[in-house]
Amino acid sequence: MAIKIGINGFGRIGRLAFRQLIKDSKFEVVGINDLTDAPTLAHLLKYDSAQGVMNAKFGVVKGFMTTVHAYTNDQRIQDAPHKDLRRARAASINIIPSTTGAASAIGKVIPALKGRLDGTSLRVPTITGSIIDLTVTLKKDATLAQINEAMKAGANESFAYNEDPIVSTDVIGSTFGAIYDPTIGMEMTVDGKKSLAPAAKVLSQLLGAEAKVTFLPANLGESVKQAVGAIQPGNILVLENTRYADWDLETNTLTKRESKNDPALGIAKAIGESGVGLLIEKELAMLSKGLDQPVRPYLAIIGGAKISDKVGFVRSLLAKADALLIGGGMAYPFLKAQGIEVGSSLAEAEQVEAAKSLLAEAGTRLILPIDHLTATSFADQKPTITTTASIALGQMGLDIGPKTVALFKEQINKAKTIV
Repeated sequence: MAIKIGINGFGRIGRLAFRQLIKDSKFEVVGINDLTDAPTLAHLLKYDSAQGVMNAKFGVVKGFMTTVHAYTNDQRIQDAPHKDLRRARAASINIIPSTTGAASAIGKVIPALKGRLDGTSLRVPTITGSIIDLTVTLKKDATLAQINEAMKAGANESFAYNEDPIVSTDVIGSTFGAIYDPTIGMEMTVDGKKSLAPAAKVLSQLLGAEAKVTFLPANLGESVKQAVGAIQPGNILVLENTRYADWDLETNTLTKRESKNDPALGIAKAIGESGVGLLIEKELAMLSKGLDQPVRPYLAIIGGAKISDKVGFVRSLLAKADALLIGGGMAYPFLKAQGIEVGSSLAEAEQVEAAKSLLAEAGTRLILPIDHLTATSFADQKPTITTTASIALGQMGLDIGPKTVALFKEQINKAKTIV
């Protein structure tokens, strides 16, 4: 006969307990008591916090957690007898080390983590709030940015992803069961753990006599140049992980340096970066989806200073897009290719020829500016608005004009997919 269970309080802990109880036929949940209405509780249960995200995404090998929280009602405000001599000390003026049941509780509600976590707690003289410092060893390699992305994806009504610099009193009145702070996390890599030497060894074993695999514990410098120059056709040279880049371009010296993920690299010009990060990875994924599975009307918007380095990209868009808006410095070679005067705007002969070729392919699908903001130089503080697509001699185009803004806006509003 199943043991009948009633749950008093259906907050974060209550919901975790409920999940475990309904999996075990020895227990029957017969009632839930909570001040919140049933539809809201059901919604929170269905779309609960990011519990289990770290283990599900990256695999937790082991970990240690330190919980820092406000003192509790079984502690003494002033020094007074208590069976735990630390808790006998005045909670109102001391940081009191204590044990924690949180680590073992996690193992009970997430069985996969049973025995993998340990921890301690610090009781501090604050009125409310707690912070958990969790340090874990993961099965899969993961950067802090990847962990933050996983936590952000799991955020909902009961689990907050917050980048504001909050402190303990800021949680007073909060309806969230937990708040994740991505700004204070850190990642540590054991030196050599991410070396490609083991991968090179396995590759050599797999290929056998088919190819000679050579591992070089470097990725820049003279030794790499010599090794690349000496490699024979059919053989493979594996360079060290770029995480361990040897060359510091800022000081122009050899040094061991760890790489980092920089979320600004999607828009910032960087020196010496070795690989794309999460932002560019995400942008490429979204761009691929837009290119391969567009919902029509499909509109492409292209800008920049030069056509020459975008000809291939424009051609690939022409094969799929219903219309292309051209702005920025790229527009002037297209206008000049149509015989329209562009003044002193940048429109080199090579770029004009490239524009002619693309115009022949695009036909009416390529939409160009019909008026401009112009001036004699970029330093001119009082630009002139043209009435047509033509730019007077001695003037240069700085930006699109108001008629073009309206035209582009009309096209954008009609589109279902925009790249």
